[in-house]
Amino acid sequence: MGGHHHSIEGVSARIVPASALGPDNPAPFYLASDSTFRRAVAAGTPILMADLEPAEESEFVRLRRHQDEVFFPGQAG
Repeated sequence: MGGHHHSIEGVSARIVPASALGPDNPAPFYLASDSTFRRAVAAGTPILMADLEPAEESEFVRLRRHQDEVFFPGQAG
């Protein structure tokens, strides 16, 4: 990720309803920017959490998982 407008080359952002991190849920933009791909993603399709290998040791991932526990109890993945 880079640039003044925080962009990821070849990726556009979408606003979607909030959900806990889960394999079939869309990846949050900033979490995706700090992850590597597990598999190829076809152009025009959403990047799902199952598509990514999140940087589990990052503070951002730790905070996001805590947020999911608070806002989506029992759904956090």
